[in-house]
Amino acid sequence: MKKQSNNHKQGVNVTSCLAIILAFILLLINNDAICQTTRTFHDTTITTSKTYSYNTILIQPNTVITPAAGQSIVFQALPLGCSPLNTVIRKSQNYILTSIPRQENYVPGQAGYTACQVMQSVQFIDGLGRPSQTVQIKGNPNASKDLVQAFAYDQFDREVVKYLPYSAAVTDSTYRPNAISDQAFFYATPPAGVVTTNYPFSQTVFEPSPLNRTLEQGAPGNDWQPSSTNTNAGAGHTVKSSYGTNATSEVILWSVNSNGTGATGNTFYDPNQLYKTITTDENGNQSIDFKDKENHMVCKKVQAGVNTFQSTCYVYDDLNNLRYVIPQMPGTYPTSFSETDPLFLNYIYGYHYDERNRVVQKKIPGKDWEYMVYNQLDQLVLTQDGTHRAAKQWLLTKYDAFGRVILTGLFKDTASPALTQTQLQANIYAAAQYETYTGIGLGYTLNSYPALSWVFTLNFYDNYYYPNNPYNTTVSNTLTQPTGLLTATKTAVLLPDGTFGPMLWSVNFYDSKGRLAQTYQQHYLNGGTSNNDYDETAFNYNFNDQVTQTTRHHYIQANTTSPALTINNTYTYDHMGRKTQTHEQLNGGTNVLLSQEDYNEVGQLMTKHLGNNTQQVAYAYNERGWLTGSSAPLFAMQLNYNAGSAPQWNGNITSQYWGTPGSLGKHYDYTYDPLNRLAAGTSSEGYTENNIGYDPLGNITTLNRAGLVNQVLAYTYNGNQLISVSNNSGSFRTYGYDANGNTTSDGQANTITYNMLNLPANITAKNLNYTYDATGKKLRKVSGTNTTNYIDGIQYDNNNITFVQTEEGRALNSAGNYTYEYSLADHLGNTRLSFNQNGTTTQQDDYYPFGLEISRGIVSSPKNEYLYNKKELQEELTQYDYGARFYDPIIARWGTVDPLAEFERRGSPYGYTFDDPIRHTDPDGMFGEDVVDDDGGDGPAPAAKAVAAVGAAIVVKATAGQIMKQAVTRAIAAEVIGLGPENPAADIAAAGLLIYGGYQALQAIVQSSHNSESPDPQSTAPPKEKGPPNPDGAKGKPDHQEKVQELAEKAKAEHPGSEIIQEKKIRLDGSNRRPDVQVVDPKTGKTTKVYEAERKPNSSRNKKRQAEYDKLGVDHETHKVGS
Repeated sequence: MKKQSNNHKQGVNVTSCLAIILAFILLLINNDAICQTTRTFHDTTITTSKTYSYNTILIQPNTVITPAAGQSIVFQALPLGCSPLNTVIRKSQNYILTSIPRQENYVPGQAGYTACQVMQSVQFIDGLGRPSQTVQIKGNPNASKDLVQAFAYDQFDREVVKYLPYSAAVTDSTYRPNAISDQAFFYATPPAGVVTTNYPFSQTVFEPSPLNRTLEQGAPGNDWQPSSTNTNAGAGHTVKSSYGTNATSEVILWSVNSNGTGATGNTFYDPNQLYKTITTDENGNQSIDFKDKENHMVCKKVQAGVNTFQSTCYVYDDLNNLRYVIPQMPGTYPTSFSETDPLFLNYIYGYHYDERNRVVQKKIPGKDWEYMVYNQLDQLVLTQDGTHRAAKQWLLTKYDAFGRVILTGLFKDTASPALTQTQLQANIYAAAQYETYTGIGLGYTLNSYPALSWVFTLNFYDNYYYPNNPYNTTVSNTLTQPTGLLTATKTAVLLPDGTFGPMLWSVNFYDSKGRLAQTYQQHYLNGGTSNNDYDETAFNYNFNDQVTQTTRHHYIQANTTSPALTINNTYTYDHMGRKTQTHEQLNGGTNVLLSQEDYNEVGQLMTKHLGNNTQQVAYAYNERGWLTGSSAPLFAMQLNYNAGSAPQWNGNITSQYWGTPGSLGKHYDYTYDPLNRLAAGTSSEGYTENNIGYDPLGNITTLNRAGLVNQVLAYTYNGNQLISVSNNSGSFRTYGYDANGNTTSDGQANTITYNMLNLPANITAKNLNYTYDATGKKLRKVSGTNTTNYIDGIQYDNNNITFVQTEEGRALNSAGNYTYEYSLADHLGNTRLSFNQNGTTTQQDDYYPFGLEISRGIVSSPKNEYLYNKKELQEELTQYDYGARFYDPIIARWGTVDPLAEFERRGSPYGYTFDDPIRHTDPDGMFGEDVVDDDGGDGPAPAAKAVAAVGAAIVVKATAGQIMKQAVTRAIAAEVIGLGPENPAADIAAAGLLIYGGYQALQAIVQSSHNSESPDPQSTAPPKEKGPPNPDGAKGKPDHQEKVQELAEKAKAEHPGSEIIQEKKIRLDGSNRRPDVQVVDPKTGKTTKVYEAERKPNSSRNKKRQAEYDKLGVDHETHKVGS
């Protein structure tokens, strides 16, 4: 409110009558809002009982207020974006009006609501029932314009052109008959922050047949227009497809040997027996898929050179179970193998099944065989890898009657000789199949086989009453019957010597909507022996379940009466639900604005203001939504794709320039081989990595490095395992391995031992050891005489808080006084520059292409070690800790086998980010993630999201088994770990089903279908900003629809007599999911199984979906879309 009150005439006015002032009812919906519209009152009499609703009310001199006795005047100052809705829809068009309330007590159809109170969209339907236009009413950032999406079809009802959305010049919520021409004008002369293009659409060329298969798929922008429809220079860089059948001697016909322990491939498929699909990417490189008549992938070939291809073959048994995956390997491709051959042990994936087609043994290259045993309900009970087998140990899981994991632990087999899998399964079948809650002892019966030797995790559901709960407090307004929700866990500590420490408690309380309301998390600062070492975190939400405030009280044993640290975070959102501000307050001090986000007209992040506006980061994008640059006064960056001497059109980055705005003096130029592997990164300063060679599996064979060091590295392998590295032909490093493929010697005279989760526990030569909990979360590091404790973003050194990680950097502690340090990052999330709250640079780092640090001589005190990909550098090892694995940037490899190696069988299980570290990151050490284009679409790309969330990924660093544990103990955790901003609390609750332990995350792999090419998982990601609708998103892509049809046929074959339904609401109570394909029992009318086609099977979205299916008790499969 702005007030001016000088030179008033005599009479009743704003300043002369205190009683009148007290009668004002001033409704400020958002005190932090930036005002947009001003209503000025001057020489005016304001009459009784009127409501004046404007963004700013300016009362000038000589304004008289004349309310009647006992009455009031209401001034309602509406914040930015809260203008009234005016939903007047033309009746000449069929339409569906969708309203999403943002406040309680919404009355459908009632007028007078604002854009802040209700989100509304209109979908117009043409006479054939097709969407003809979608209008998001007042959908632009300041709610002054509608967002419009146009649709167009050809005479065969095919959507041959998909248009990017645009903001309409007029807000009237009606159908725009000139939407296509208006959209063209919008992108030809766009507003600030939106790319200029004459081709704001993607075109699809279909084959002229009833199959309607895609021949050519374009994307927005001139270069990505189909050549058949555009003759402009540069056009034609599209994804092209052609279809046919196999030729003579083109594909090897593999068959499982009669003894079931090997395969033979000494002949070829007869011609025309396989479906053949050739896909040519935007750079002209081909991949060829061969599928049999049952739609099994039998061979995939990818172009490695001008006329050379690498092949991966898939071998099935007579029951259509995938038995072997034979990737391209060095040397001659085999024609036969047995399971004892070195070739099989080093390169080939193998699977054995029981009579119920369950995987009971599997072999991953570089690891010993892994065994699995199930109960009668097909639930995985026992797993054993090579190191456990030597110790006669099994990892154990127990379930309740609802199929929920209630306990994980270790079973020590004391029989001699050791019990076989057959004997173990018979014992499991003969005992109880699930446990029952008792409330005494461990809390459950222990009637199922086998008996426990050690407990790793213990989970409680449905109520707040469990044995020996030290945090059995009363929380107001909690859900009294949290049925189906995870309410507490106990997690064991894994000590460096291989023994087990105490169990740490985590207790969750939920509100009446089932949202996480408050948590108590015991930490390990004093060795987990005191119940007074814990964090208490409370969550507040808005009507749409977005977290608006979190308050975390950090208690330690030394002070039980008041917290050692209190962290209060608040979050604000705009009328479209996009996060706009993040504040943080430490110990009741200054409420600091960590970040403020501004969005462009189509919803892309345009500007991010850091540290009370100390630095403003502006972002730019190309037509496809790929990040092309970010610019702040201290650090600016530019990315090039289809420009330069060696342009790339498929999303590969050809060059990166950086410096300060107007002076991008440093740069890297990148080149790639046909398999999109980095061939060279040439630095303008000499920090070059080039001559990068690979074997067929992507293992690096040569790498030359210049600058800080001059190295000519040559690698020697046994299979995928690196045996030695030479430098300039001299000895450099040698390596050894254990039965699980972990490096036991790292070439630096270090002997490494691992815990049961294959995480490094002891490094002898460095006097270095690590302590974790049973889900894989790192709790403590001891290096010499220094001890570092990690407590969900609070970092201690020798029992003193050193700093607190924030979403934008860290807060440094100095005798209880905290000063903020902020980070500026590149598209990979690499910390490039840190600055303090005064805007002074405190640290500056650059990186070689594969991540080796290039310090620029400015180092913070203490040094910020969260550098490459925001992962903590282990200075003792020169390796980065990603959570599930350690990465060595000197040799550009992981030290252990990928826990999700089966999801990418065509590459090395030790390879880093598909050998393209310029375009990919690995959020948690499990699987690479594309930061340029995560789903092949044309919406805002994840690079922008990664940059927008600098530091967020390290606030809560989670592996698959850690999601719940860390999410519930950190502010806005759901957004940080990528569970999704739509309903973070519900996502956290669903994610509770994933706390089985680090190894239990692999259960999904074991039980997933092996009948097609495995999924392509991604894990922890920075928060995803809302952007415009993606016209080429996962659901709109032809390959997605093709996969859905494929799954429908699969479902029909596997479930004869059942009803097969596509993309309809699931027929089960308690869920509104719409599976791609579902199997419905005709007798009960209930869904018995679902199939999902997913481009990113291990994405947070899919994990949430799978957790919900698990909760519903429905069988489910997820199949990857795309190669």
